[in-house]
Amino acid sequence: MSVNMTNILLEAGTNELEIVEFYLEEPNPSGGEPYRGYYGVHVAQLLQISSIEVYEVASFYSQFNLEPVGRFVLEVCRTGPCCIVGAERLITRLENSLGIRDGETTADGTFTLKTVECLGACGYGPVMQVGDQYYENLDEKKINALLEHFKNMD
Repeated sequence: MSVNMTNILLEAGTNELEIVEFYLEEPNPSGGEPYRGYYGVHVAQLLQISSIEVYEVASFYSQFNLEPVGRFVLEVCRTGPCCIVGAERLITRLENSLGIRDGETTADGTFTLKTVECLGACGYGPVMQVGDQYYENLDEKKINALLEHFKNMD
């Protein structure tokens, strides 16, 4: 955790945006995606606010995780436009292929599957976000190729 970030937040105040910024900088000690929510009690103490205030922010925004996640967080849009063009089939395919359900992480810690609200790419659905990258117009062939790509990354 960055002491500089903590000092900046403490000097700036304690509104939701500052808490969000703090979480976005929080590293995952195992090297995967940031936990983004795992240190909520500590953040509340640093900012001198209640834990529920931190939890409210962390549970509202899908980019925060309240528990440790896998190296690759597969966030699949589940809203109407994506579902119309096959998102539900892809979610089922991911669940079956990875042996996990929505919100779970593979036993080896490689993948976490999350369904999320609109990713803002309605004309390109089904859409999945992994880290900062969007994958659009997905089908089973593309999903299989992406899973292999991620499995083979160092």
